[in-house]
Parts: sequence; structure tokens; C-alpha cells
Amino acid sequence: MLLHNDPEILLVEDNLVVVDSVIRMLSKLGYNKVESVSDYNAAVQILSLKKIHLVLIDILLSGKETGIELGGHIRENKNIPFIFITSNSDRVTVAEAKKVTPNGYLVKPFDREDLFTAIEIAF
Repeated sequence: MLLHNDPEILLVEDNLVVVDSVIRMLSKLGYNKVESVSDYNAAVQILSLKKIHLVLIDILLSGKETGIELGGHIRENKNIPFIFITSNSDRVTVAEAKKVTPNGYLVKPFDREDLFTAIEIAF
């Protein structure tokens, strides 16, 4: 089922239940190289140290920076796709998210097929 060749994925999410669920979904889809962090600073550090192919970002993170700020950092400093995964679908949040031109926006809860489609479109 996997269309992209063994990508390294960074999941930036502070809810451990969601982390576990998303990693399980990714594994069932054949994406096995997944690293997870819970905040902006840890994500920036991983992005500077490793070759990451895709970032899945929750908009509300632990720490003061948001996932939208992380998306802006990625857009300015890295040439890799990122997808927001969030419970927030209100107009204000979506408008703010659009400013950093994400490669996708998934509203929780989402299923495995939604995740697969968003990832493959982002690539």
C-alpha cells in the first residue's frame, strides 16, 4: 500500500494517547520510521539533526510555541512537507494555519485511510 519509499516521519504531538494511535496507524500503513516529540524546541532539534521527510504537527503543543509556528519554521528553513493534525477546525485557526501553507490539514479524529491519503498527497 505504501507509495513513498520508506520515509522518516516526525510526529509532533503532546497527547500520548494520540501519539500511540497515530504511530499504530502509520505502522499499519507501512510507515515504520516514526519519531515523536511533544514540543516546538524538540521538533526543531530533531529537524536539524536528522533527515526527516514529513512532519505531522498538532497545532496546540506543550510549551509556548504552537504547531503553526513550527510549520512556519519548517516552511522557512526546510524543504519538506508538513501536515497539521488537530482538533481545531474553527475559522480563526484554519486562517492562521493557511498562512504557513501546510501540505495538509487533518481534523481529529481521523481514520487510517484519511491519514494515508493526506501523507501521499503531501509527498
